[in-house]
Amino acid sequence: GFAIASNVNKDIVLIDEIMGVGDANFKKKCDERMRTLIEERTIVLVTHNMETIKRFANTVIWLDKGQMIDQGEPDGVIQQYLAS
Repeated sequence: GFAIASNVNKDIVLIDEIMGVGDANFKKKCDERMRTLIEERTIVLVTHNMETIKRFANTVIWLDKGQMIDQGEPDGVIQQYLAS
């Protein structure tokens, strides 16, 4: 799924937790491809994985039941999320 999503030629790409599968080699390839995508276009990454957020996000929006709870830099939003 990640291979297909990461080869779409669009300005904005939505990626929904499809990077969490595969062996270590696959995950390394995914990380490298994500870094390239982030430089080339806008990525909307939907995940509950805090490490993925820390690795890739420069802005985070925390949603709960469709309502925005917080928005900002990853560390601050993650701290608020984990404290809740």
